[in-house]
Amino acid sequence: MFLPLYYCRQQIEQVFDVGKNYADLLPLRVASEEAFRGHLFLTFVVTVVLKLLQNALVGSSVFPLSLFLVLRNQKCKVYGDKVVTQEVFKKAGECYGLFGMSVLFLFCVDRFWICG
Repeated sequence: MFLPLYYCRQQIEQVFDVGKNYADLLPLRVASEEAFRGHLFLTFVVTVVLKLLQNALVGSSVFPLSLFLVLRNQKCKVYGDKVVTQEVFKKAGECYGLFGMSVLFLFCVDRFWICG
């Protein structure tokens, strides 16, 4: 009964260990307790997102970090209220495909019309 909770706790401790020892998250430079709580909250949210990505990517050759590195090159141009996305290159298309997503090439911010 308590074994799954223990493993979950262990994973959370490992994430904070990585953040503390390898990601230069400490020392925290916060001015208030509110800022500290906000930092912990964001760290926890990012941990949850990364865990969900890891679970979704099981069995694929893509790792969460490489996923973000590939997708950071997806660009768009904004013309007034229109957003035009760049053509998707192969690696990004594979990443979108893992999650059953496709990229819209043109959409309007104010009027809610979409072209695919």
